[in-house]
Amino acid sequence: APLVRTAIGDTTVIAQLNGLAVTSVDPDVTVRRIAGRVALIGSSVDLDLATVAFNESSASARGHVDWSAAGMPAIKAMVTADTLAFADLASFVPNLPTSGGGRLQLTMTTDGGSSPTEYAVSAADLRTTRSVVRGGVTIELTESNDLTIRHAALDLAPLHTELLNVLVPGALPPELRGGVTGRVVVGGAGRAVRVDTLVARYTDESVPGSVSRLSARGTLTLGGAAG
Repeated sequence: APLVRTAIGDTTVIAQLNGLAVTSVDPDVTVRRIAGRVALIGSSVDLDLATVAFNESSASARGHVDWSAAGMPAIKAMVTADTLAFADLASFVPNLPTSGGGRLQLTMTTDGGSSPTEYAVSAADLRTTRSVVRGGVTIELTESNDLTIRHAALDLAPLHTELLNVLVPGALPPELRGGVTGRVVVGGAGRAVRVDTLVARYTDESVPGSVSRLSARGTLTLGGAAG
């Protein structure tokens, strides 16, 4: 049976949920089931949710959030999405495909305040807009929105221009249409991006039979001064 325990004074709330369901109209979200434990103790909360099922997606989540200090809260959380439908996230995340999906694990870590936030995606297997992407990416985002790619290891099978046109509208020439198949492994710190592995081939759909191949290793500097 569901358990809810409260305490007056230091603000303690412990809830054991077996089947919480919520429906929202704007945005259109139907939470079919939330099951697990939520513990609010003072100025922190611990989550251990074995089931978070909403719309067509299903995941589990666990983590700790502490807002006792000034500024942004400290967060250490992990979400494992066994079934992820991009259509369920499209109204929250700009430039996300509305078809397809897959599975992944997302870890979010920050010490709070003005500290950067690390996002680590692992065990990803995503399919959408004629693309299949597998692997993981770890990025760091600062308070001023400076982004660093700490590590990425991705298998593209392929990465189609149709997906890139959704993610970054207008970035590609309209006549460019095709798919990149290969593997890329990169890491970095600051503006330097180290390319450990880049082995790929591009199939140009506008030219039947046309295949271009690329391999590279080295270091790229992003946003450096010219000259």
